[in-house]
Amino acid sequence: MKYLDKLWHFALISISGLFSVTFSIVYTYVADVTDENSRSTAYGLVTATFAASLITSPAIGAYLARLYSENVIIALSTLVAILDLLFIYFCVPESLPERLRTNQKLSWNKIDPFGALRNITHDRFIYLICLIVLLSYLPEAGQYSCFFVYLRLMLGFSEDEVAYFIAFIGVLSCIAQTLILACLQRYFGAKETIMVGLFFQIVQLAAFGIATSNSIMWFAGGLAALSSVTYPSISA
Repeated sequence: MKYLDKLWHFALISISGLFSVTFSIVYTYVADVTDENSRSTAYGLVTATFAASLITSPAIGAYLARLYSENVIIALSTLVAILDLLFIYFCVPESLPERLRTNQKLSWNKIDPFGALRNITHDRFIYLICLIVLLSYLPEAGQYSCFFVYLRLMLGFSEDEVAYFIAFIGVLSCIAQTLILACLQRYFGAKETIMVGLFFQIVQLAAFGIATSNSIMWFAGGLAALSSVTYPSISA
């Protein structure tokens, strides 16, 4: 039974990964409805909204876990996702005007991910941007997939402390992706803002790597939040 549970868990995570393109679509929508001058700020607001969810959802999840089973929490999360889908379908207008929409049918050539990767090398600027994103996300993806477990097993964080830690990062990320991002973009520009974000990422990864106490881990979490200015700057 436990083996089947693991298989189901793996299958569900895999299906979730197949549809994990929400951010890309949202950024495309933002690009359609904003001009070049306000785009980076809008991207920052989008990512800050995501960070804001980190403030409340872990605490709510930890609280509900004490009252109900994991199945109830998963069912509630699924219901929220369905409501979100219905809200988008019925309430969010199409970003492109009618004259710019295409009625052409989808073909494999248009959605082929490997073809898209091959086309990246045709434009040097796009190639450099993709390389920056790849190199910044390689360590970050591995870090975020395991450091919550690391907090529990190695540093002895309780479920509540993990929730508070995520909320702490969420609050600082909201500030970083709105106020700090706007200031950096205004006084230094996009390229320098990207470099600042990558610098904070390097420092926070090093801090996570050498963390032997809770205080260092909280410090590293703050740096991780500050490094979140990178992606909105790259996208803009």
